[in-house]
Formats: sequence, structure tokens, C-alpha cells
Amino acid sequence: EPQSDIVPWIQIGDAHIGMLASEHETGASFDIGIAEKEICAAITALIDEAPPCERLVINDLGDGTHYETFKAETEASGNRLDYDTRYWKMIRAYIRISRYAVEYALTKAQQVDCIYNQGNHSQSNDVWIAATIDALYGHTGRVNVLANESPYIAYRMGKTLVLVHHGHKAKPERVRDVMVHDFSEDWGKTEFRYIDGGHVHTSRRLELAGCVFESWNNLAPRDKYAHDAGWRSKQMMSLVLRSRKYGEVARKLMPIERVRDILRAKGRHYRPPTMKAFSA
Repeated sequence: EPQSDIVPWIQIGDAHIGMLASEHETGASFDIGIAEKEICAAITALIDEAPPCERLVINDLGDGTHYETFKAETEASGNRLDYDTRYWKMIRAYIRISRYAVEYALTKAQQVDCIYNQGNHSQSNDVWIAATIDALYGHTGRVNVLANESPYIAYRMGKTLVLVHHGHKAKPERVRDVMVHDFSEDWGKTEFRYIDGGHVHTSRRLELAGCVFESWNNLAPRDKYAHDAGWRSKQMMSLVLRSRKYGEVARKLMPIERVRDILRAKGRHYRPPTMKAFSA
């Protein structure tokens, strides 16, 4: 029997589809092909481990694509990025991955709710992917794409309230203020409140007055900019089981090592070499 109290959330941290990295520079190679295989494998395994449910949330936390113009730059800041050569190739992969996530989720849940957060790398693409998924599946009556004109998107389920924000516009305490101010009625009628963020690629959990902020890991490796700046984090995708009555009650983690093992069990798949110091 599908559960009505538990709503699984697939937390897709910054996917950075379209990013290019070389293991010689950063420790792990990455391109569109690797991204598509690993993201879809992680989504499949996490949905398989979710309980049968009435609703399931696909939470794309932003930066689903690594860049958003033919110049391979971020629109807001004009930062030049390492990219996998073709804009159209990235776009088609992003659509395939997003469609796969929705269609596989529909095998487990009666209703699938999709959240596409505005990211600093992918803002214009986040607008059209939401419109595309809504155009493809909205008529089914089983897929709901939440409006994402605002970088703050709220989702209420019983006594549980979630506000999602990529994290590039405001710090956790300020996002909590937005939650209280903009969604005061929902805040007053709930007991368990969460802020989901991405952007920093690392797991950070902060208990604030009235809610819990958490940034979620992503599956992609670091690019050269992040590598050279010394930023390091665990690569993983997460599944969070949230109860309408009791808030978060469980979670499952899908580290990149397990994703690679799943793919290698089905055939050859890239595995980065172990980084080693020169030995004299």
C-alpha cells in the first residue's frame, strides 16, 4: 500500500551537467557522458530504495547545468567556465536526465512534484527545464512542477514545511527570515521546518530558531577552479524521507563510490585513479 504520511525527497545537488574536468588537473575526469550515467544510476538506486508512496519530490537544487550561454559563461557574473564543448549537447542531456527522473519516479509514486531551483550557473536553463517538464507531463495529472520564478520555493506537507533556495543569494539566517515573512501562515501551522540549499557542494547542517538549514552534497567532482581554490567535499546524492506528522524520519545516501560500482557491475565505467604523492 502506498504511504500517504511519508514523502520521499530526492535531493539532487548541483549536477553541473556540461562541466569538463581532467583527472590530471583535478584528480577526476568529468564530461556530459559521465554525468548522465552517474546521475541516472543514483536516481534509480535511490528511488528503488524509497517506500511505495502517494507523493515523491524531485528536488533539483540548482546548477543542474554548468553554464547557460553559448559563451560558456555564467550570465550574472560572466565567469568563464570549463565546458564540454557544445551547448546543445548539454541541453539535450539535461532534458533526458530530467525526463528519466520523472518517469522513473512515477513507477514508485502516484504523484511526483518537481522543484527546479534557480542556480547561479544555470538560472536561464532552470526556467526552461521547468517549463519543458510541465509541458511534457503536466497534462497527465500526476506531475506537478512548482513555479520557480522566485529563487525561494516553499512546499508544505501537513505539519512539515520546506523552503528551497540554491544559496547564492542569501545566507541561511536570511533565508529563514524570508521563510517567516513570506510564508507566515504556513510557518504558523507547521512544527517541522527545513531549508534545503545547494551551491557550496558540501554538507552543512545548522539548527536555527524554528527551522533546520542544510546544504546538500552533489555527485559531480570539482572543476579546476574549485580544485585550485582548495575546495573539497564528498560526492553523493541523497534521499530524505519526510513525514507529514513528524518531519524528517530517515535518509539514505548514495555516495559516488557506490554509483560507480553499480555502473561497473553492468559494464565498463570510468573510475578515477587514486591520487598519490611522489615516492622517492
